[in-house]
Amino acid sequence: MQTKIDFQKYQIFGSSELKLFALIFMVFDHIYYFFEFTGHIPGFFTVIGRLSAYLFLFCAVEGFSHTKNRIKYFISIYLVSNCMGFILHLMEEHHLFVRKDGFYPQNAILMNLVVLCFLWQGIDWYKENKRIQGIFVFSLPILYMIVSTLLRQIPIFAHTVKLLDYTIFPNIAYIPDGGVIYIITGVVLYLTKNDRPLQILEFIGTILILQIGYRGMFWIADPNFSWIMLFTDVHYCQWFSVFTALFMFLYNGEKGKVRKSLFHWFYPTHIYTLYLLSNIF
Repeated sequence: MQTKIDFQKYQIFGSSELKLFALIFMVFDHIYYFFEFTGHIPGFFTVIGRLSAYLFLFCAVEGFSHTKNRIKYFISIYLVSNCMGFILHLMEEHHLFVRKDGFYPQNAILMNLVVLCFLWQGIDWYKENKRIQGIFVFSLPILYMIVSTLLRQIPIFAHTVKLLDYTIFPNIAYIPDGGVIYIITGVVLYLTKNDRPLQILEFIGTILILQIGYRGMFWIADPNFSWIMLFTDVHYCQWFSVFTALFMFLYNGEKGKVRKSLFHWFYPTHIYTLYLLSNIF
């Protein structure tokens, strides 16, 4: 006699709880990121942190899908991304606020979400038979990437374009945190958002292909690299993000009670606080 497994009883977390988990994992990761130079932060801090970015991404897919006001949702992300991008530009191009050892934070996960909002909206419009609008909006980040990358090669435009790439319209090719791999995964999650089992399977496959297969093409060019380092070296632990699938499975589809603004503002606040503290040590 077959017993049907009730998976719903395991789905105990709403999106707010998942974001809290992501915040905790992110803080561990960034403690390692900012204080690794001290030699006193254990490597498992950053391994735990691999669960953060894609858990936020999963929650962003849910948030964008169910928000009542997508313009407001987008603006809340866009404004914070712009401010952080401008600070990053000052550090990278003008060497302001850079730590004595030359280090400066390159955290820019919100730039990816700005791009993904265009891609996600384009997907929805295409599905709604607004195909011209959908294709146009979906293509905007890609077209901008091509134009911007070309303009970067012209000295008279280079500096201005680099500023625009970090603020007004993030250039997919130059986002220093997340980038192409993160954005592709965001599109996969969105395309499968209405079928949770398929979404989880597609996520696992995408992560393994991109984080091991794609990155592996570059790793094997390093004569010092060996595949065992995927388990022994924290610098090759990006693939641990595949375990985010467990939290996706535990998601019950509910929103939760924590205000989403907390997460948008906590991100830059804790980054610059940790960075300031790292300058003291």
